[in-house]
Amino acid sequence: MIPVTDCAACEGVARLLKPWGKFVMVMMHPAFRGPKETAWGWDQAADVQFRRVDRYLLPRKTPIVTHPGSAPDVYTWTFHKPIEAYVKSLRNAGLLIDALEEWPSHKTSNPGPRAAAENAARKEIPMFLAIRARRVAEGV
Repeated sequence: MIPVTDCAACEGVARLLKPWGKFVMVMMHPAFRGPKETAWGWDQAADVQFRRVDRYLLPRKTPIVTHPGSAPDVYTWTFHKPIEAYVKSLRNAGLLIDALEEWPSHKTSNPGPRAAAENAARKEIPMFLAIRARRVAEGV
């Protein structure tokens, strides 16, 4: 079980919102887009593009090269938490999730033998996660 993680940003947003005020956050989808922990794969026998997920539940901090090829020593950090951690952080800050959307990529592959499978996989495996939360009114 993952310990409840409180998010200082969520608490700050909750303090600034009026009762029932809205907060929207959009992020790379934590279940399918973990840098260095997820990847596209190809099942030749089934002729299917798939998304491989090697790690998900444990929070982590991963260095990402900012300019691959031109400056391999320049990097930034990406942070991963499972969806559960965001839900708990919002709840603990007094924010109630009232909408959630998963957005796929709108990119299309160049023509080729795998294009149809790649395009189908992109439509099924979301790239982004959008969450809308509202500050719970006092006394409710």
